[in-house]
Amino acid sequence: MKRLLLLCVLSFLLIYVAGVTGCKNSSQKENAVSPQTSVSLKEGDYTFEDSVAGWNALGKEVSVSQSTEKFHDGKASLKISGTGKAGVYSFLRSDRIPLSPGKHYTFKGWMLIDSISSKNADFKLELHQEGKWLQNIETTQYDVGKKGTWQELSGKFAAPTGKDVAVSICVEKAYDEDVNAVIYVDALSLQKAD
Repeated sequence: MKRLLLLCVLSFLLIYVAGVTGCKNSSQKENAVSPQTSVSLKEGDYTFEDSVAGWNALGKEVSVSQSTEKFHDGKASLKISGTGKAGVYSFLRSDRIPLSPGKHYTFKGWMLIDSISSKNADFKLELHQEGKWLQNIETTQYDVGKKGTWQELSGKFAAPTGKDVAVSICVEKAYDEDVNAVIYVDALSLQKAD
């Protein structure tokens, strides 16, 4: 009887230890991919017809939503509204998009500014490698003198060589001031050029 009880206790302990170890390994794997490195977007075209998932407002006073009020193509666009605070470079940042190392890329995107309390706005591409920021790529600037019109902005860049190369697409603002704006973006394209 004592042997049977001892065997049951040992079996229970082995099952418990195996379960806890398995949970830790599973949890460690989940924690290894942080929200900054998780990727829901990929190179290609973004039309915002279905959703704005993967596109994130920076700051509590900036709102990102799907809009059917104004659009360049299709029936919807991404709308940014609110105040981007001083000390923040952008209104919006996409999730990181993986790139092919050493390849050349072109970016194009349409922007319409309804209102802005600053002199300029554009797209900015943030290059990352192995989870670390490398550099920014600026695009052509929106002509604020022609507010209320859709304007195509573009830029070209080369992805660095090596592993874990990615880019985030941002809608940039002046860093040193609060900027209030209503901006629509649509028909974005990130494509290999070679």
